[in-house]
Amino acid sequence: VVEPWREGLWPALRKIGLGGKPSAVTAASAPDSSKATPSVTGADASSVPASAAATGAVNPGATTSAAPTAAPAAFLKLEFGGDKTPRGKSAVHRVVSELARFRVLTAPGAVRHTLEIELRVQDPAFSYKCGDALAIDCPNRAEEVTSLLQALHCEEDADKPFVLSPAVEKKLVPDHLKIVKTLREAFTVSLDIRSMPSRGALRMLSEHCSNAEDKAALLALASKEGTAQYESHRSAGVDVADILRMFPSCRPPPIRLLELLPALPGRFYSASSSPAADPKAIRFVFNVVENSLPEGAAKQRLGLCTNWLWDKCRQVCAAPEPNVWYSNSSNSSTSSEEEACDAKVLSAMPGSLRVPLRARLVNPFHLPEQPSGPVIMVGPGTGVAPFMGFLSHRASIKADAASLQPINLYFGCRNKDKDYLFREELEGFVSSGVLSKLHVAFSRDSDSPFHYVQDALRAHGREIYEAMTEKRGYLLVCGSATKMAEAVDLCLEALIIEHGQGTHTAETARALKQTWTREQRYLRDVWG
Repeated sequence: VVEPWREGLWPALRKIGLGGKPSAVTAASAPDSSKATPSVTGADASSVPASAAATGAVNPGATTSAAPTAAPAAFLKLEFGGDKTPRGKSAVHRVVSELARFRVLTAPGAVRHTLEIELRVQDPAFSYKCGDALAIDCPNRAEEVTSLLQALHCEEDADKPFVLSPAVEKKLVPDHLKIVKTLREAFTVSLDIRSMPSRGALRMLSEHCSNAEDKAALLALASKEGTAQYESHRSAGVDVADILRMFPSCRPPPIRLLELLPALPGRFYSASSSPAADPKAIRFVFNVVENSLPEGAAKQRLGLCTNWLWDKCRQVCAAPEPNVWYSNSSNSSTSSEEEACDAKVLSAMPGSLRVPLRARLVNPFHLPEQPSGPVIMVGPGTGVAPFMGFLSHRASIKADAASLQPINLYFGCRNKDKDYLFREELEGFVSSGVLSKLHVAFSRDSDSPFHYVQDALRAHGREIYEAMTEKRGYLLVCGSATKMAEAVDLCLEALIIEHGQGTHTAETARALKQTWTREQRYLRDVWG
């Protein structure tokens, strides 16, 4: 017996390029998601990720134990006409900063375009410490918001003030929606419109399809049997606007997306400065991400936060030269209307150079004011950012270098002449004695003695082992979790075994690393 929701499923799947000749394919034998890629049709198929059509991913005749799970129930009410209703308050404490100045850290021709920005905060309660990572709450890109509003057919209502209230007893308006007053604001500053809709959201969307094939295909995509295709869509960057274009008969009321889309997350960046120099100025380093989707995806997508910050920098100087600071000479005035806005809404206003910040609640990536043992820092690329803050703070102490514990940095990049970040400052720290030793690896320079930071670590393995075991030193690692940090962790394990004079196995080496982590002497700030 075929459940009613599966009726007409194969024609629906063929319509969006997912169906093939029916066969005895079950969930267990579905194609691997890494090989299955979405293909779509619809009002604007050219803008939707697509490549080779996957076949046989879902068998509508396969036996299943139950009908699809019901969509999440509605719990909010939206009423237009709240022109005079005051904007709600978020429980999340954000401070408004403003772009004070920026510089480009990489040379022309570098693979990555790296910037350092300085933000100034006027809030008297604001403070931070070296090693802190703060969230920047950036808005969605205006063109992506417009695309979604068009796909929802609600452009006429996009800027009408509304009031949100609970439609169900014991339910509350989510915190991230309290600050918005229009649909455009909600999709701009509060909701993650780039992620693949959840399975619950897909089931909700199926309820608003006037075409039976669209409904069946959405339910299939949300089902267990549709897991391979769901994951393929997600990895290819399919978002809610893409889904609405794949299934043109789907016309959900916007309030349902407000209920079911996740909150727009902040992007965390490590401070590259020290509050000792100026407690109200904080710097961050980042690569401008030109495409945040995997290689081979049919569409490209600019990195959200990095390009938003880069757009603000270009308002200050449209064509900056490398390693030159460009300052914001404008004095922003704040109107009474702006003062009533949340920091996220304020920063999304056209032409604004404001940037909302909030602190990470738990952040153990700190050093003691006066470390009791030597410090080893490993930070290739933008991972060097927090260590610039540590070194700047150490320089501000103005203590006799001989009275300070040794501090060594392992830095890595591609080319000495193109992306050696902070070269002048780092060499200056060595000359002044602030930095004891600087080891640099260049992965694309043939004459470099080290290609990666782990090569340099291995070359100084005995020194590192003694620093951590005999002198109770500190090892801090910052950078990519999936590549560099994992390689450094394995390298550290090998160093313990090699230089432990036969006292360690792989198991005891891992246990020793865990001990250092508990003692907060092996600290990692990694991402990705």
